[in-house]
This record gives sequence, C-alpha cells and structure tokens, in this order.
Amino acid sequence: MTRSVEPTAMPEMALEDLPSFEAPWQAQSFACAMELSKQGHFSWSDWGSTFSQEINSRPQRDGETVNEAYHRQWLSALEALILSHELCTAEEIASREEDWRRAYHNTPHGQPIELSSAYSTHCKPKRHHLELGKPVAISPASR
Repeated sequence: MTRSVEPTAMPEMALEDLPSFEAPWQAQSFACAMELSKQGHFSWSDWGSTFSQEINSRPQRDGETVNEAYHRQWLSALEALILSHELCTAEEIASREEDWRRAYHNTPHGQPIELSSAYSTHCKPKRHHLELGKPVAISPASR
C-alpha cells in the first residue's frame, strides 16, 4: 500500500552547499530521494528527520571520509523511508543488492558495471585470491 503525503517545498540550496558525488550511485540516490519526495511519497521534512536520525545513530566510521559517511547515511535513510512507506520490501532491496553484486563479479575489470550483467554467462567471477594448497608455476626471468 502506498501512502501519499502532501509534498513540502524542498529547500533552496546554493551550489557550494550541494554534496559532491564521487560515484554515479551517489548522484542517483540523491536524485531518487528528491524525486520520491517531489512525487509525494514522503515529505521533505520527513526526509530531513529520517536523515538526521541516521547521521546520529550511525556516525562517521574510522577510516571513512566525511563524503563516504554522508552518502552511506543518505542511502540508509532512503532505504528506511522506502521501507516505512511500503514503496518496496526488504526482500526486494536485498534481491536488487544481490543482482548488483553478481553484475560486479560478471563484469570484466575496467568496464562499467551494468545490471544486465547480473546473470550473464559470458564472464566468470574473478578469482582474487590463489587457492591454498595449489602449486604456483614460476618461470625464470629473462634478460
């Protein structure tokens, strides 16, 4: 069941106040939250409250940049609102995460990751570690 709420005006933001995006998913999650609010799925004040709770309950981690923390918290807040407003289920989110994980493993190094690669058979997952117990062949260096 989708609940509709009266959308509230989003705050005007100066260009220098906008977050910087280091990866496409960050810009997409930002746009998704703004669009869902604009469509009336949740109010902007509901968004602000949920995002503030996320920041307070899951602060910046050791070794995490401010930008990384911000986008992690943003995505968690977005998922929380999507679930609380029944826009999709936790199982649907987990399934999509698994699709992206599979797409990552099926994408050749250096190529853009596309969801359509999730169940492709032309690429095998990369082995990033040697299997223990198997001999390694070493050839002599040539001059």
